[in-house]
Parts: sequence; C-alpha cells; structure tokens
Amino acid sequence: MENITCTQWDLADTDFGGVDDGIEGEMHGTNPCMSTTVVNRTVISWDPVAAQISLNSTEGVPDGPNWRSPNGMLADYILDDGTRVPFAWGRSIGNDLDQVDPMPPENTVWINVHNGSWCWNNTAGAVNDPWCDDDYADTDGDGLADWEELLSTYGHISDPNLIDTDGDGVDDWTEVWIDATIPGEPCSNRLDSDSDGLNDYFENTTGCDLTYASVDLTNGSTDGWVTLWNASDTDEGGVSDLQEYFDGTNPQNNPSDDMNPLDTDGDGIPDLNEEQDGTDPLDPDTDGDGIPDGEEVALGLDPLNASSSISPDTLLLVATNTDASANMSITPFYRWYTFDEYLNGSWGLNQTLYGLTQISLEQEISQGLADVSLSGGTSPSWDLAYQFQGLGAPGGHLVLPYNVQTISTIMEPEATLNVTNTTRDIIVEDASVTTLSISSPDYNVTDIHKQESIAFASSSFGLNYPVNDDTNRTAQITNQIISSSGAFSAWEKIEAIADFIINGNETIQFNWSSSGSGFKNASSQIDGPTDISRWILDDARIGTCDEYSSTFALMLRTAGIPSRKVMGLSDGS
Repeated sequence: MENITCTQWDLADTDFGGVDDGIEGEMHGTNPCMSTTVVNRTVISWDPVAAQISLNSTEGVPDGPNWRSPNGMLADYILDDGTRVPFAWGRSIGNDLDQVDPMPPENTVWINVHNGSWCWNNTAGAVNDPWCDDDYADTDGDGLADWEELLSTYGHISDPNLIDTDGDGVDDWTEVWIDATIPGEPCSNRLDSDSDGLNDYFENTTGCDLTYASVDLTNGSTDGWVTLWNASDTDEGGVSDLQEYFDGTNPQNNPSDDMNPLDTDGDGIPDLNEEQDGTDPLDPDTDGDGIPDGEEVALGLDPLNASSSISPDTLLLVATNTDASANMSITPFYRWYTFDEYLNGSWGLNQTLYGLTQISLEQEISQGLADVSLSGGTSPSWDLAYQFQGLGAPGGHLVLPYNVQTISTIMEPEATLNVTNTTRDIIVEDASVTTLSISSPDYNVTDIHKQESIAFASSSFGLNYPVNDDTNRTAQITNQIISSSGAFSAWEKIEAIADFIINGNETIQFNWSSSGSGFKNASSQIDGPTDISRWILDDARIGTCDEYSSTFALMLRTAGIPSRKVMGLSDGS
C-alpha cells in the first residue's frame, strides 16, 4: 500500500512530524507527507562547558522547550564522513543551541532537523515554511492539536476551534496539561484571582456542584451564592469565602454569621479584612495614634492616618466619685484594649488563651486585681458617663479603670458584658452602654512594697516571647540596664527599664516622633529589620509612644517580669 502512496515503506513517520503515517491519514486526517524537507545548518563551534553549539543560523530550528518532548528537541549531527549521531537540546538562544547532549564529535560539520511540527500554522489561508508539518495542526492555537482535542487524548474532549472551550477564563491546554481540570466544564478550573480556594467562575455564578469548591464538600449540594472573585472574604465577616461553605454560613452578604474569625492582633478587625482593607493584621494600631484599628473604623476615623484621631482635649467620659471616698491625688489609668502576645512588630492576642465570660451585675471581677493589702479592702464607687459618640457600642471594648472590681448598674439593661479570659477587657454586646456604676480600689504602693516586690510567678504565658537573635539582643540590653542600675526588686527593675527608655544614658538618647520609627517601611526591604524592639533600641532610637510601649513590654518579659501592652487613657481633669 505504501508503495503506491507518498509514504515511505521503510519509515513509520515519513514526514518526521512525530505521528506515524497510518495514524495521521486514517485517524487524524492530517497529511503524512506534508513536509519531507530537512533543515540543514552548519556547526560553527561548540562549548562543552556551557553545553552549547553555535550554528550559522537557527532558521527552521525549533525554539524549544517542547512540552511534548520534555527530554529535549531531537536532531542529528552530520559528520564529515556522512555518519549521523542523534542528539538533543533544550532550547535555542540566538544562533546557539543550549543544553546540548551529547556534545558533537570532533568531525561534526552540520546538524539535520527533521521534525517541523512545531511551526505549522493551521489557520485557513496561512502560508507555511517548507519544513513545517501538520502532524499537530492546531486550528485555535491553544497548544493542543485538533485531533488531541477531538479524541480526548488527555482525558477530556474540547473544541478545536476555541482556545477556551468552556469559557471559564483558562485555555484548554492549561486545563489538561498543567491544572488537570476539565476543559469542557467551566466549574472545573484553577483560576483563583483572590486565592480563597474558589475559582473565579464558581464565585461569579451559581449552580456549580460544591465538589468543585472542595472535594471534601460532598453533601451533593450545588452553589447558591455569588461571591467576589477578587476578595477572599466577600461579606467582610472575617472568615474566607471557602471556609464559609464548610461552615454552612452565608459568604455573600451576611458578615454576622461568620464563625470564629481570626483576629491575630486583637484590634476588632479580622485578619482577612485587614489584608483586604490595608491595615496591618499584626499591629492593632496601624497608624500608631493610640486608638485600635477596629475602634477607629467604628468611630468613623481613618486607621491608616494618624492625624485622623481623637483630639487630646476631647471629652470622652465623665467619672464621678459617688461616695467621696476616692484618693483624688492618684493618677487614674483607664484600660481600653489589652494585648498579651508579642508579634515582633507590635502586640496582639494569644489566640490559644482568648475567650469570653459573661459577667453579671455586682459580680466581682477578681482576676488581675492586686492583693487587698494594697487597698485596705476599700473600693470607691464611681458613675461613668460616656460622652464621645460610639464609645460603648456593641462589639467594642469599654473604657474602664484598669482595676475595676464590680459593675453594679447599667443604664441599658439589655446590654451584655463579657470579660476576656486573660486580658481583663470588658466587651459590650447586644446594646450600647452610655452610663454605668462601678467600684475600683485605690492602691497605695509604698516604698517598702516596691523594695520587697518580686515578679508574679503564676503567669508563665505572661513571659512568652519568640526567642531569636533580635529578642536575644533586646534581652542583653535589658540585662545591662538592670545590672548598671543596681536594681534588685521587680519594681526597681521596671523603673530602671522605664528610665532608660525615657531618659537614655550617657551615650544613648531616644526621641519621640508622630511619624514613627520607620520600622514598617524598613522591614519590608530585603534584609530589613524583623523586630521592633531591636530596631528601636539599636538602630532608630526614635518612634511613637505605641512603638516604645511595645518595646518596653517586651523588655519586661525578657527580664522575667510578666507584662502586657495596654491601650488606654490616663490623667484627665
């Protein structure tokens, strides 16, 4: 039969296009004799170290690499006696062939390239070079031969006239060869612009089987939600869209049903929302103005702009001592947010310890109170009235004396109060709180108390911090300060560290700047700093109050003194 056709009886693939003659003509409908032209190029030189050969021209030579020939492009060396030696190469660079194996024998003159399937243009009316073969004719130019698409060579049928058969945004070749998805099923693809685990088509439409979101979603349901293809948390509830499918909640437009959103820095904004909106999920006060990011958003302020803050002369609350028993000479300190885990750039919440306990009226909040000997057993009563719009709103933290002992009345009885397990913050739920009555002891810390003070020994988590070169350096500086000061008691050590940060020493001075230390910009650079404390102590020596308090709290922990970072208020008039 081959003797009366164009094909060669002694060659399985007459045109060297990569597909045997019988399969071409009978199964693929391509021409087994399309091109028998051999590309012949002269070898100029070769470099065995670089594994390259230089030719007089690479016209007609495949560029490489070829996904169908992962082991290299194939050709023959032609020696001066006519001997052929097969070789492979990885790619062409200019007139050089790279990744050549084996290197040419000494008497090599030319190379011959037979396979021209790489350059065939199957567009109607196209004019092809004489060495091009149609073995892998590809009408739509998607990288798959027409016959590969029609015969489901890679497991799925696709349209040889469409680059993206199912219109899901991913071309057919990528689906079958790279992603192992179905080119004829738009729900099946890996185009996930927001990296939330849901492909863009799945997010933009409804009706896909949930197994296309995850093979673990096997309840037989179909997708009924439309979510954003470019935001991993569409409803901004703090839980990713995919996780909401697992949780059985609404990812489209109901943030209130999101379950346990992660808030690493404890500022009231879930990590996912911070990543989307530009605030720092590892810093509760991104702009360093002393107000947590979540409160800034709730109060209508800009958490990315330190100048968008509460003015120092703004009236926030009025505190009235109702039993006239308070020591008015004591500087009041009001707790707002407390952070107990060092995050290198700031402080956040220890998520393994965090939890809430509902408190009732008149219930003593004993956790974290100092020994009764410091107060004499008395606890003055106060009425607090919040004056600043938004303070005491549901989901927010109440501004209260740091040592509040009981809450006896609330003007809004429908409001619920919860105390955090380890940080002693009070969080409001269900309704805003505008006025409440409390008690909080006055502490009289004498010189004897200070001299005899020891570090609290039952708070191992209050000493935790990541141990690395940076924090080891901070510990070294801290120990030097304590040693040079002669401090012995825990109180004396605290005062020595505080004095160093405030006043420096003979060679080191620290300065304040509302613009900060530049840590965030510096840490984003290659080989930039990775720890705020070392950056402040060794390099910048300038920063905001927020940065200095982060550094101070870590220094205390390295000295064996349990500490946390608190955002709050003091003084007043």
